[in-house]
Amino acid sequence: MNEQRQITIPTELFEKLARVASASGFDSTEDLILFVLQDYLDQNVVKEDMDLSPEEEKKIRKRLKDLGYM
Repeated sequence: MNEQRQITIPTELFEKLARVASASGFDSTEDLILFVLQDYLDQNVVKEDMDLSPEEEKKIRKRLKDLGYM
């Protein structure tokens, strides 16, 4: 990861993440957040090299849009 971006999250959520990070042995809350986001992407985002039918791609795009990612 070369470039970095900042995001804003509610304080209450950050505080919960900080407690989880500390209890789970992460070096920082940021490390936990990056881990969770990468894990989510690894499990839920379709790899580019997969052959999908147009209908499958449409369903995936709709799901991502419904979740607010597109």
